[in-house]
Amino acid sequence: MEYFNEVPFEELSFNKKGLLPSLIHNEDGVLKYSSPYEISWQSLELLFSHNTLRKRLSDNLCLLISDLQNSEIHIARIFIGGSFISTKPDPDDLDILIFWHPKERINNRQELEGYLESNAHLFDKESISKKYRIQVHFHGLLGPLDTAINIASKWTILNSHSREYDCMRGIVSITHSNLNNINN
Repeated sequence: MEYFNEVPFEELSFNKKGLLPSLIHNEDGVLKYSSPYEISWQSLELLFSHNTLRKRLSDNLCLLISDLQNSEIHIARIFIGGSFISTKPDPDDLDILIFWHPKERINNRQELEGYLESNAHLFDKESISKKYRIQVHFHGLLGPLDTAINIASKWTILNSHSREYDCMRGIVSITHSNLNNINN
C-alpha cells in the first residue's frame, strides 16, 4: 500500500452511492490505496468540477488558496471532504482542513502572538464561508508533530463518514507541490 503518493486519476472511481470508497484494492483484492487520497489539482477538477456549481466551488477554492499564498502563510497540505467529494450534483460548500505555517520564521511566543494578531483576518472562518462557500478549519504547523497528526486524524474520521448513507467514504488531499500548479 502506498501512503501519500499521488493516486493516478484513472484509479479513482465512485461507488454505487456516488462516493469515493475509503479503500481501493487491486484486481487480486490486495489493498492498493487508502483514503485520504493524494491527488493533483488537475485530478480534483476532472473528478469533481463537472458542472457550473461545482466549477464555481473549485474556482473559489483556487481563489482562497491564492489569497492565502499571496499573504503571510505557506500552505503545506489541504484535505477536502464532504459532499463535494462525491457525485452529488449540487454540494452546498467545500469542507477543508488547511495545514499551514508562517512564511517568516517565528522565534518565540511573543512573535507568534503578534503574527497571529496581525494576520487574524486570514483565519476568519465566517468571512471565508460567506466569500468562498468553504467551511475551513486551519491548523498551524507550529508545535509538536503529534498534535498535527491528531488534528488530521480527527478531521479525517469526521469527514470520512457519510451521514446520508451511514458508511465510510474517501476524502482527498493536495500537497503544497500540487498547489503550485493550480493556475496552470
